[in-house]
Amino acid sequence: MTLDGLERLLLERYSTSSTGHYHPNYNKHKVHLCRYADDFIITADCKEVLEDVKRVVEEFMKKRGLKLSEEKTATTNINDGFDFLGWNFRKFKGKLLIQPSTKSKKKITKKLSQTVRYYRESKQELLIVKLNQITKGWAEYHHCVCAKSTFALIDHRLWEMLWKWAKRRHPQKCNKWVKNRYWHPKCGRQWSFRTDTIVLYQMMCR
Repeated sequence: MTLDGLERLLLERYSTSSTGHYHPNYNKHKVHLCRYADDFIITADCKEVLEDVKRVVEEFMKKRGLKLSEEKTATTNINDGFDFLGWNFRKFKGKLLIQPSTKSKKKITKKLSQTVRYYRESKQELLIVKLNQITKGWAEYHHCVCAKSTFALIDHRLWEMLWKWAKRRHPQKCNKWVKNRYWHPKCGRQWSFRTDTIVLYQMMCR
């Protein structure tokens, strides 16, 4: 990988004691690299150190014919938060809070909306299959962070989309008829979008 060696370079530069000896546990300024493929974040205890780190990284990448993305590169305080791999990291009341990022929430909401619109003339079973493919994977990815309120929000937005989908198919029918046609009780929930063979996956019920 192109970035192989960067972590070692940072350790050697920022884990050297005043005597000039390298020790991995020294790391006075708490410089750490977290990387996934070609995306990475670097933490430190102050802005000045991060500015120096940025220069080191730029030189490292320049030697390999690369440069940092101006759009994706930023220096921020943990109290203000930052996005990485679809999550937002922020310190709140002394604790690290990790939640699905706003961008990630907007992306799945848009994808669900496009799917409901695309299958507006399809059978309910097919629509549920397509929606479950989206929601199950998204919920599985985000289940390890603080996502309860986000799951509830996405479930509600999807319900609104499906209600419009159902009403549009039967404009002459009353709300009660539409509800009884597409939503049926399941596990104590009166509003379960389902048929006899398949049920819509709800993130809050995982």
